[in-house]
Amino acid sequence: MAASAAQSADAQDGPWFAGGEPRPHTRQFVDLLRGAGEHGLDPADYRVSEIERALAGGTTANRDAASKLLSGALSAYARDLRVPRSMSDIVYIDPELRPAAPDADRLGAGQSLIAQLRSLHASNRLYEDLRAGLAHYRRTWSRLPQIPVADGPALAMGSRGERVAVLRQRLGVVATAMNEGRYDAALRDAVLKFRAEHGLPARPVVDGEMIAALNRGAAHYEGVIIANLDRLRGLPVDGGRYVLVDTAGAKARLIEGGQEADSMRVVVGKAGMETPWLAGFIRYAIVNPYWNVPPDLVRNSIAPAVLRQGTGILKQRNFVLSPDWQSQARVDPGDVDWQAVAEGRANIWVRQLPGGRNMMGDVKFMLPNDLGIYLHDTPDKTLFQRSDRRLSSGCVRVEDAARLAQWLFGRPILVGDTAPDKRVDLPQPVPVFITYLTASFEDGRVQFLPDVEKRDSPAQQIT
Repeated sequence: MAASAAQSADAQDGPWFAGGEPRPHTRQFVDLLRGAGEHGLDPADYRVSEIERALAGGTTANRDAASKLLSGALSAYARDLRVPRSMSDIVYIDPELRPAAPDADRLGAGQSLIAQLRSLHASNRLYEDLRAGLAHYRRTWSRLPQIPVADGPALAMGSRGERVAVLRQRLGVVATAMNEGRYDAALRDAVLKFRAEHGLPARPVVDGEMIAALNRGAAHYEGVIIANLDRLRGLPVDGGRYVLVDTAGAKARLIEGGQEADSMRVVVGKAGMETPWLAGFIRYAIVNPYWNVPPDLVRNSIAPAVLRQGTGILKQRNFVLSPDWQSQARVDPGDVDWQAVAEGRANIWVRQLPGGRNMMGDVKFMLPNDLGIYLHDTPDKTLFQRSDRRLSSGCVRVEDAARLAQWLFGRPILVGDTAPDKRVDLPQPVPVFITYLTASFEDGRVQFLPDVEKRDSPAQQIT
């Protein structure tokens, strides 16, 4: 009889209580919620204080309230660990790549709950590294006095005065009666460290750029880290292979088993033609591709060049003309009203033949989409030596197309075949995620990149 009553009570208690007492994983879950700030999330969003008050009560009403709050918090917290709040900025070419909120009812099954919640992010290595970076930043720069440093002449070794004394305090450099208002070696080292972690040139000088960075304060930089955590949150956690293109750093990472297997530089969209954030499957490659010149480049670049230099320039650059991209018919350049094309009153489809000067290089990697975005080779390898590689019209040029092809296909596909526009299908489509990362955690420090697309403004940060 007593056993039957206990079983009945246990059944009524549900997933959060047993015998009227919180289950062990209930307390552990509350601890996770209390520490949600480690992910850049706000514990208040999960009503942690209300949950703790309900758990402290001993009545059936308290348990009922706590159970309802805990279940709601579980749904919200699990969703926030997997679904970026910035997801509306991303074009999901293939809907199955869109991250979905986990099924909270399945997560709430017994002792494995905490492990299941941690599995939502633990294998996302880039995310975990930056989460460690947020903790590092809070332990170091955020704990310093957030006092403003006044504008004025640049400060360097040998500088003295009140602004130097404020700078020492701001950077946590101990002052004594001997060095309080003096720029010495200890202050120089702190200045260099701050500059290294905040994306500033390595100069031991406190100029206007550094003063502006100091006066933004730690809250600003924490916000940048949190915004980047949000961008990383929707990446796969299933251990599969994918390509991550970071347009802020102009870098592609090849991810396998949650780890970076390889990386290479890329060229991305220039100002006004930025590469969009998107997710889609690379499904095939085109070897020895034609380059179908976008209509705006025909209008703004090719037509004016023909008007200045004559139609001979088309032959020099291996261009042919067609009535449309699907047609094999050729149009004589002398029959085109190039002035009308330049003015946008007429259209002509321009295609560059495969070959050494083709803008696509030897191969392009296709993720079919209406935006006309794909990854491709380029004949101009000097572009990858530039620090600012925002140079394309939106597509992504890769530094080593042969190496990328080898990783994608598991074999070489650039083997000297001269057939034009040869399609090579991937045995298994590979996702590519194009995003924008202005903060990372590498070599024991947070590294910030310039926010060239103005995505990290306070209104866009996740708080």
